[in-house]
Amino acid sequence: MLSAGADVLSVSRVLGHSTPTLTLALYGHVVDEGIVRAVAAADDRWADRALTEPADRGEGEAPEHMA
Repeated sequence: MLSAGADVLSVSRVLGHSTPTLTLALYGHVVDEGIVRAVAAADDRWADRALTEPADRGEGEAPEHMA
């Protein structure tokens, strides 16, 4: 269920667990795998975007959050 995108609270209730913490303790590895896939997808998207869109800042200028 978690790997299909269901939230932890709903999965916890469906499985009859006393708390979502128990669900995460038992099945947290599934959530971790989802995080890895999400980060990889975001990296791919941002890399594609960086190649196709012009930069918004001047050459050599640090990003706003790093200035």
